[in-house]
Amino acid sequence: MSGARTSVGTFLAIVLSCSLSRGGEPCLWEAAREPRRSLDVAALRAAEAAYLQAGTSNDPRARRLLLYAVRTLERADAASSPDPRVRFFFGRMLSRVDQDERAVEVLLDAIAFAPHHPSVNESLFALAVCLARLGRSEQEILAYGQWLDREWSREHRAIGLSNLAEAFMAAGRIDEAVRSYRDATVHAHDNALAHWGLAVALDRSGDPAGALEAARAALTYDPDAAQIDSP
Repeated sequence: MSGARTSVGTFLAIVLSCSLSRGGEPCLWEAAREPRRSLDVAALRAAEAAYLQAGTSNDPRARRLLLYAVRTLERADAASSPDPRVRFFFGRMLSRVDQDERAVEVLLDAIAFAPHHPSVNESLFALAVCLARLGRSEQEILAYGQWLDREWSREHRAIGLSNLAEAFMAAGRIDEAVRSYRDATVHAHDNALAHWGLAVALDRSGDPAGALEAARAALTYDPDAAQIDSP
């Protein structure tokens, strides 16, 4: 009987550990049932550590760390992982090292695999950036549209709307670019780049007076016009 109680106690301990598991970490029971998931999470953690060390820098050391993150996830076959977090992170890392074609493929597959996952929002933005670099403006517009449907931060929306306006400009959809730039300035009045973009879009739309007004607004926040040539 004591042996039975021990077995039941062990089983309950495993179940309890699963119920208390946080952050999507596989508990003991899940790791035994899904050995691949445990390996994928280990690869994800190693890649995340490298990403955090790289930060936002573009220096050679950061580049090496990001490439290490990509290789680590490649070895784990991250693109087909049963864990959506691994797929999404792999796609974003490919974007960071400018492997845009692969990033687009991985991110689209990840979004289709887990369309309601919390990582979809950040991944849609990364997808749009990749599509912009590839010159696929119409697809970029769709990606930003989906991202804006999910994003509520005014500051972030201002950035996304400015990027969307640039995509409209590249696609020759000037009136829509004007609207997007205007929306961006509403969300962030001090966003000089949005005001500069609006000035250019208005000029191309045949509204020189409006363009001049937008340029004056831009100079309020960027008196030396230094942001015009910023990346």
